[in-house]
Amino acid sequence: MSFKPIRRRWQNLQTRNAGILRDVFVVQVTSSRPTFRYWLAQIMAVGIFIGYLWLGVWSVWAFWRSVHPLHFGYMFVAPLALGIFILAFPRIQKLPKDSLTETQAPEFHRLLAAIAAHLHISDPVRVTIDANFNAFMAQAGLPPRHWMNIGMPMLLSLAPQEGVFVMAHEMAHAVNGDPKRGFFASQALRFLYHMGNTWRPHALFAQGVGIMDIVTLPFTLAMLGFSWFFIALAWLLLQLSGEASQRAEYHADLLAASVSGSAAALTALDKLHLTELYDHAIHKHRHMPEHAHSFAELAHQMQEVSAERWANLRAEQEQSSLSLDSSHPPTLNRLAVIAAHPTEAKVLLDCAWAERIKIELTPLIAPLQKQAFEEYGQRIGLLY
Repeated sequence: MSFKPIRRRWQNLQTRNAGILRDVFVVQVTSSRPTFRYWLAQIMAVGIFIGYLWLGVWSVWAFWRSVHPLHFGYMFVAPLALGIFILAFPRIQKLPKDSLTETQAPEFHRLLAAIAAHLHISDPVRVTIDANFNAFMAQAGLPPRHWMNIGMPMLLSLAPQEGVFVMAHEMAHAVNGDPKRGFFASQALRFLYHMGNTWRPHALFAQGVGIMDIVTLPFTLAMLGFSWFFIALAWLLLQLSGEASQRAEYHADLLAASVSGSAAALTALDKLHLTELYDHAIHKHRHMPEHAHSFAELAHQMQEVSAERWANLRAEQEQSSLSLDSSHPPTLNRLAVIAAHPTEAKVLLDCAWAERIKIELTPLIAPLQKQAFEEYGQRIGLLY
């Protein structure tokens, strides 16, 4: 029996729903307001978290029951249940120790403060910079504090105002109500994936099919079904929270565009189609250097890329993210929403200010380039 027609129909349904959500934002600037699916996902996440707490309480009770009086059944399952509870215990992300301080980069932090003021973020944002072409916003520490990570390749290859959009977009996640950044949803997903991986057998049979393999096959199949039950719950939770996450992304885009200006937002998002050039830039700078560092090489390649290749990269990337269960809407949909609501820049990063920031970040380039070489070598299986 082939599941391809079912998967195709489901994909078409998700693509259509993603298009409907895009059209809602194109018509009017809406927010990431909660919907029925959002509340259903939240109820499900809280229920799963309560189930996790119940597992901990039950495992402690089972330990007590196994020895008062002696009960061999509980002696077997109690350690397993307690082990799962401990391994899946909620993890609070620690704040990074090597953040970029205001003393190291006062002009950069002045820019962040200007963006935060327009987004009405009162708490300070801790910033780290790495060698990847990415950016993300998270909460870490107790009490939770904002932490933003930005890749040096992105900072040095985008135009100054485009960089303002990227930083504003990530900072907007502090106020846009993304459900997957919530405690219960993230911990529920972590618990479900842990349970699924714990119970999933490595194979139905060992290297050879013997008598014991045939005898234990029903138990192996039961474990496989049990593991898929938790994986299916995780999939369902992602399906329910996908719409709210994409609403949050659209909301973050519009908030960020109101800070950087929609023109910079459009060009910044479009350049994200060129991320695959980064590995090529690292390789070229390693073997045939023509610029000061690999990040400058990337900036050069992004300027020189042909219109035909850019179009091909757009098409390839859009085919990989055309459903409502993706955390981010397709980039073409995001571009359509921003283009429908043109705005002027509120924070203008002129050339002089951008140059001062670049000078502040210069000491980080050499160690980050070394990191980029090492990570690239790991990706392609080579040692530099």
